[in-house]
Amino acid sequence: MKYKKNFYEAKERMDTFWKREAKDEIRVQFTVKNRPLENLLKSKKNEISHILNEPPQIDVIFKIWETRLKIRTELLDDSVPVAQMSHFDEGIYGAIVGGPITYLYDAESGVISSMLRHHGLNLSEPMIFGISNALNFAYIPFVKLGGMPLVAYRSIPKSIVKNIKKNLGVDIKLETFSSKKKGEDRLDELLDEGKIVGAQSSMYWLSYIPNDMRFHFNAHNLLIYGKEDNEYLISDPVFQMSVRCDKESLSKARFTKGVMAPKGLLYYPISVPTEIDLKPIIAKNIKKLSKTMLRKFVPIAGIVGIKSLAKAILKLKSKEKKYAKLFLGNIIRMQEEIGTGGAGFRFMYASFLQESSELFENDAVLAEASKMMLQVGDEYREFALMIAKSIKSKKDIDFEAISKNFQKICLENMSQLLDFKV
Repeated sequence: MKYKKNFYEAKERMDTFWKREAKDEIRVQFTVKNRPLENLLKSKKNEISHILNEPPQIDVIFKIWETRLKIRTELLDDSVPVAQMSHFDEGIYGAIVGGPITYLYDAESGVISSMLRHHGLNLSEPMIFGISNALNFAYIPFVKLGGMPLVAYRSIPKSIVKNIKKNLGVDIKLETFSSKKKGEDRLDELLDEGKIVGAQSSMYWLSYIPNDMRFHFNAHNLLIYGKEDNEYLISDPVFQMSVRCDKESLSKARFTKGVMAPKGLLYYPISVPTEIDLKPIIAKNIKKLSKTMLRKFVPIAGIVGIKSLAKAILKLKSKEKKYAKLFLGNIIRMQEEIGTGGAGFRFMYASFLQESSELFENDAVLAEASKMMLQVGDEYREFALMIAKSIKSKKDIDFEAISKNFQKICLENMSQLLDFKV
């Protein structure tokens, strides 16, 4: 392989690792300073397409990945050169299967976008996310997920479905069930009627999800569109292709217990308008987001919630070192690993703002707000990296620096954004 001298050796070693057949051996991946890549990114900053619904600059993307991989050619570690999927690939796959293919970013907004598109209302996922007022922040210390306080970067599960129903006038039926049998029978009944059905589930029990990707998260959404024998046909936003899930596993995922228990939730449209005037809906929900984030009487949400988490980080000085590292690691986990993630939601909202700008005759204020929100997303990613380095370092953790950095990213940038008038 061009970018990896020991490719086949590394691949064989990593195969045994992912198949859980490895012995007690160490796998190593070196990190190197990539000055050529840094210089290229700076020089091509204006040409790189960050917004989700823009066509990519293919020549720029190629140069970036070549520069990123080339410097690792001489490294004989266990890493394997991989380039991430791009929007360019959607066109290739679309040509192969004879239809458009869109990669989704969040389970709930992705399912709703796909469902409405199926019924003739073609709205992008970022637009669904924005007009459902889904962006948010909450620090809820009295709710535990994996033994750690819940940190949320968007609104609560089901809120996107309910807000789209309210804001767009779409008649969406939501059903939960008191028993597993009733939930199973109702799903089969809806599929027999030819409906596509949204469902909330736990990622842990879905049989098609690889073992290394499973964790106890009860707010995963998927789209069920058919059944063959004992298997359900599913379009899952996490996967590139449609998947199948046996009846027992799907039922277990739909009726699992715990925080945000799905209770077998199913949802599907009854009627969908074909034409909607989005402008007043967009303006209303951007203003609503500002009010939500600035609310002072809710101590766990918005700006106040951000300050509460920053204070909690400072208090880690007096806590046991192991707990402090777990607490900080949980922030990264909630921000970058569970679902779309804090930065991912900001990128998607930036795309919503850009799309809205175009609807408002290229409104300059919304376009500028979109760029600022992109910056917030980038800084969220840098913040996650800062925490990761602190946890791994042998030096004492600088809790004050982490707390200040978090407040700077969230408070200063968000305050500027919330000052915009729409």
